[in-house]
Amino acid sequence: MGRVLGRGRIVRLVPGAPSMQTANDLLTRTELATRLKVRPTTIGWWTRTGLIPARRLSPKVVRYDLAAVLAALEAHHEAAGREALS
Repeated sequence: MGRVLGRGRIVRLVPGAPSMQTANDLLTRTELATRLKVRPTTIGWWTRTGLIPARRLSPKVVRYDLAAVLAALEAHHEAAGREALS
């Protein structure tokens, strides 16, 4: 899978990692953090700052679409690369 920004470095998702979910399922903050190899607090920070999209199902329930999150992180990574070159 694609590269994503994680804790100031480029990380890769673990291919073939055991999972009961498909790419279309919504993930919890902890599940997403495990997939991206970051801490759940990082996911919370990225959500609060608007870096990644989240779906609020109720006041206490937030879920993440893995494909949308990866696309947002990739777009952020590309934008950061363009800014560094300017």
